[in-house]
Amino acid sequence: MSNDLNKHEQARYEKLRQSAEQSGKSTPLARKIALEMVTKQRRREAPPRSGEPVARHSFEQSLERESKSRLYDRARQLNIPHRSRMNKQALVDAILNHSPGD
Repeated sequence: MSNDLNKHEQARYEKLRQSAEQSGKSTPLARKIALEMVTKQRRREAPPRSGEPVARHSFEQSLERESKSRLYDRARQLNIPHRSRMNKQALVDAILNHSPGD
């Protein structure tokens, strides 16, 4: 486990690792999955980096607060393909990366 995790992240890491191991993943794979999930969450919660448009960051945060149903409706309005197979985070990413004419 990475030593730069705070107490909350360490606890989440352990819970995710144990869950992955219980679902049949090998210990090294469970560690990798848990660390990736914790660092992904950290990136989502981090303030925008310099050079990253603040508007995009706040728009992303507002999308993440929406329900999956509302995100699905927005994806339907944007005509995003394969939206029915997407989880909430995938819908957020698809909406953020959507460009007119896609």
